Amino acid sequence: MSILVTGGTGKLGSEIRKLLPDAIYPTRAELDLTWLKSRIHDVIKGLSPEIVIHCGAMTGIRECDTNPALAYATNVWGSYNLANASNLSSSNTRFVYVSTACVFSGKPPGHFNENSPALPKNVYSLTKYIGEKFIESLDMNSLIIRTNFITRGKWPYPKAFVDRWANYLYVDDCAREVVRLALEKHLVGRIHLYGSEKASLYHWAKLTTPEIQPCSLKEYSGPELTQDMSLSSIIMGPIMTDHYFPRPEHVPLEWRLHGE
Repeated sequence: MSILVTGGTGKLGSEIRKLLPDAIYPTRAELDLTWLKSRIHDVIKGLSPEIVIHCGAMTGIRECDTNPALAYATNVWGSYNLANASNLSSSNTRFVYVSTACVFSGKPPGHFNENSPALPKNVYSLTKYIGEKFIESLDMNSLIIRTNFITRGKWPYPKAFVDRWANYLYVDDCAREVVRLALEKHLVGRIHLYGSEKASLYHWAKLTTPEIQPCSLKEYSGPELTQDMSLSSIIMGPIMTDHYFPRPEHVPLEWRLHGE
């Protein structure tokens, strides 16, 4: 089976690569989401993937706010052109679009499900949501996965919010579930992937970075943030999250795919 994964050097894409080492992972030089539609079509036509897992995106909230034109070109038109090219390449191509928990208002108590109304708070989340709608407008086998994940490594900032919440997945667990859902070709529409534990970002940061300092949204200056990023689902239950520990690298693929 031919599988193409965009964003293969990102956090999620790198974990998917461990699960699907034989998939196609085009570099930006080989497939740039900001290219003209015709050029993207030519690349996809040449590769003819049976499944596309689209992780590639412009994800920096400040970066998107500073350069909204590039954010739209990447997250909206790039995603649409990639999905449309996949559909034109073969009507049987499955397209999996990885979206974000930040498409919602973030108003507590959170726990947004697949039917909750979207209300993006910044350019990043708005472009991801418009990307969703564009893909839904195509008559194709597509699945939109909204999720939120962190790595098992050190928290990337010196402080973490005590008044923002999420039920994160660790990125390796998220990758496993994204692959599993991508292979379930009968599953279409939208689905939420989320963890079993909702906690503040400060709580999550303390698990890997004991020296992390707390902070509040009152101290923050920048694009508006989604305060409560917690998800729920009308389709599936939470993915069990565990206490922090490094995962073994050499686990048989069939075990990793089924979470055993």
